[in-house]
Amino acid sequence: MLRSIVVLSALAATVSLAGCAPTETENEPVTAKVLEVSAKGPVIKGTGYTVHAPKGWGVKKVRIPGFGRADKHVFDLGDHDGFTDNFSVVVAPEGAYDVERMDAAALNEMGTVGARNRRARTPVVVAGDPTTHVSGRMTKNRVKYAVEQYHPIHDDQVYVVTFSFSPGLGRATREKTAEAVLNTWTWTS
Repeated sequence: MLRSIVVLSALAATVSLAGCAPTETENEPVTAKVLEVSAKGPVIKGTGYTVHAPKGWGVKKVRIPGFGRADKHVFDLGDHDGFTDNFSVVVAPEGAYDVERMDAAALNEMGTVGARNRRARTPVVVAGDPTTHVSGRMTKNRVKYAVEQYHPIHDDQVYVVTFSFSPGLGRATREKTAEAVLNTWTWTS
C-alpha cells in the first residue's frame, strides 16, 4: 500500500511541477461523451469542487516527504492486489497549461513524467463542460500501473485529476470507475 501511495505521489508531484509546453500538433474537435453513471460513495470536498468517490473508497491522510501539491488523494480502501487503485486532484499552478491546446499539453506532460503508450481519448463532460482525457502506462520504482487523466477547467483554473489503477485492469473498467466519479463533480466556487 505505501509503495503504491509513494508512486502515486511521485506522479502527482511531477505533474504539478512539470508544467506543459504545447506540442506542434493540433487535434481536431471531438464531441465530448456525456456521462451517465454516478459514484455513490463518500463526498470528497476539495478546493473549489466536490466529488463522490466510489463506494469503499476514501481519503487517506498520507504524509510523504517533499510532497504537498495534491489537493486530495482518494484510495480504494479494500484493494489488496499489490497496487491500491486511487485518484488524486492537483490544482495546477497558474499558467501551467495552454488551455486552448489541452490534449497536446496533457500528452506532452505525461511524456515528461515517463508515461508510455500515451493516448488522447474521447473527452468527457464534467460539470457541464468538455474535459480532456488522456491515458498511459507508468512504471515507477518497479511498480507498473495504468493512468487515466482528466483536466476539468473552471474560471481558467486547471484541475489535474489522475486515476491510477492496477496494470491488469482493463481500460473499460478503468474508464467506468473514473467517469462515475467525474459525473458527480460540482464546482463550489
